[in-house]
Amino acid sequence: MKSKFRLSFSFILAALILVGGLQMENAVAASTSVSKTSTTAQQCKQFIERLGNQALDIINAPNLSDEEVMAEFEKLVNENFSIDSMANFCLGRYARVLNQSQKTVFTRCFVNMLVRFYASNFKEYKAAKFVVSGAKEKAKSQYLIETRVQIPGKKDVIIIWSVRHEKNGEFKIRDATTDDVSMAQIQRAEISGSISEKGVEKFMNEFETKYAKQITKIK
Repeated sequence: MKSKFRLSFSFILAALILVGGLQMENAVAASTSVSKTSTTAQQCKQFIERLGNQALDIINAPNLSDEEVMAEFEKLVNENFSIDSMANFCLGRYARVLNQSQKTVFTRCFVNMLVRFYASNFKEYKAAKFVVSGAKEKAKSQYLIETRVQIPGKKDVIIIWSVRHEKNGEFKIRDATTDDVSMAQIQRAEISGSISEKGVEKFMNEFETKYAKQITKIK
């Protein structure tokens, strides 16, 4: 009877130790996951802060011509935006319709379109201060970074950046939202709508005519 009791007690004790160990492992794993997410979110915030301040530095540089400013913004866009993903998103279902040559032309023109848009907008923020005010994980490897453009005498402009942490460790912007309006959604509606209305060939001719070359003046 005693031996049975000892056996049962030993079994229960071993089970408790095993369960306790598993719970501890799960807690450590969860803690590590939260820590990793927190660290990545912080890195993502720093990425956007650096990028925003770089853009303002370019706009405020006293010795840069408009042409040089556009060239600097082109570097920022190419290095920090997820160009291929954004271009495909804006094409929508037409991404499967364009041939490879047309896609190459579209992507090159798409970059010029982004450069014009962001250079023109940041020009209005010359005297502003760029502040990162929050960050949250939207999905796995995707973050929303809230920023405030503080302009003297005016209401803050809130821009929420959608950023993806790529497999190679880099951060890439996929969208920017202002006043609950997504730039990517607007561009998609305009581009897809234009292709639907005009057809691929006419759209491509007009798009290339408008954006094939980078402008030398910031509007």
